[in-house]
Amino acid sequence: MENPQTQIINFFEIDTFPTTESPLQNYQTKVLENDLGQFSTGYLYDCEEFVVRDYNFSYKKDYKHHFITKGNSYIEISFLFNAIAVQDMINTKPNTYLPFHSYVYYTPPGSAVQIEFKKDVAYHNLDIYVSFSFFNEWADTNPAIKEFVSTINENQYAVLFDRGIPLNKEIFSLLDEIRNCELDGVSRFYFIKSKILYLLSILFKIGEYETVTPESAIVIWRKEEIHILQKVEEFIVRNSEQFFTITFLSRKFAINEFKLKKGFKQLYGKGIFEYANSVRMEKARHLIEQQDYSLKEIAYQIGYATPSSFSVAFKNEYGMSPALFRKQITSLSAM
Repeated sequence: MENPQTQIINFFEIDTFPTTESPLQNYQTKVLENDLGQFSTGYLYDCEEFVVRDYNFSYKKDYKHHFITKGNSYIEISFLFNAIAVQDMINTKPNTYLPFHSYVYYTPPGSAVQIEFKKDVAYHNLDIYVSFSFFNEWADTNPAIKEFVSTINENQYAVLFDRGIPLNKEIFSLLDEIRNCELDGVSRFYFIKSKILYLLSILFKIGEYETVTPESAIVIWRKEEIHILQKVEEFIVRNSEQFFTITFLSRKFAINEFKLKKGFKQLYGKGIFEYANSVRMEKARHLIEQQDYSLKEIAYQIGYATPSSFSVAFKNEYGMSPALFRKQITSLSAM
C-alpha cells in the first residue's frame, strides 16, 4: 500500500492527465483523503495545448512535502486564492507565493521540490498548464518574456515576474467564465483557449507595471486584512455614486492608510480612486446602453455635479465622449 506522501504525489502528478485522444469535455472531480489531509482536484479541461485544474486541499498537521518532478512540456500559470502565503524551495532556490496572486513558471524534469503547508489551512489554487507555443509570439515583443522563454530552452527553472501578479476583478471574472463554461466540443475548446490568451495578456500588462514598482510596496497580508480590503471593495461598488477619501475609508474599516492604499492596489490591480472611477464608468455605460436616461441624468446618478466633468471622466475611461458612445449605440440598434 502506498504511503500518504506517495498517494498525494500520484494524485497531483500531471502525467496522470487524460490523453489527448479523449479530451475532457466537462468538469469532473476526484477526491483523496488520507492520514495527511483532504485533497480535491477539479478537472476543467485537457488537450495537447493546455490543461486546466482546480485544486482544493488542507493538511491535518504542518507538513513539508518533498518530491522530484517528472517530465512534462507545460508552463504553469497558477492562481492562488489562499489566505496565507505559501513557501517552497526548488533546486535550493527559495520562493514565496503571496495570497491572491498569480505566478507563471516552468519547472524542468528532475527538479527537487520542497513545499511547506500549514495545519488546517484551506488551500485553493486554479492552475492552467499551457504549451510553450503560447509564449512564442509575445517573446518577440517583451524582453521579460523573451528571457523567460530563453531560460526554459536551457531546461532551467524559470519564473516570469517572480514577485507575482496581484489578482483583480477582471481576472476573477475570466476564471469564473472558464469554471462555468457549459459549451462542449470545439466550441468549448476555443472558448477556454480564448480566455487563457486574454488572461495572459492581462497578466503581462500588470506584470510590466509590477517590475518597476519598488519591492517595498509588496506586502504579505493576513487573512483578516484581506477580508477588510474585500469589504472596502464591496462598499465602493455598492456606493459608486459617492466619492470617498482614503481617510474616510481608513477610519470606517479600521485599517491604516498605508495598508489600505497598498493592499487595495495589490489585491485589485488598481488604486482606490481609479477602481471607483472604473465602477462608475461601467455603470454609466450600462445606463447609456439602456437609453432610458439623458446624459445629464446619468451624470447625476453616478455622482457627478456637472455633465462636463462626467464627460471628461467617461472619455478618459473609454476613449470617446458619452455622447459619441450613445450615437454609436443608436446607430448599431438601427441596423
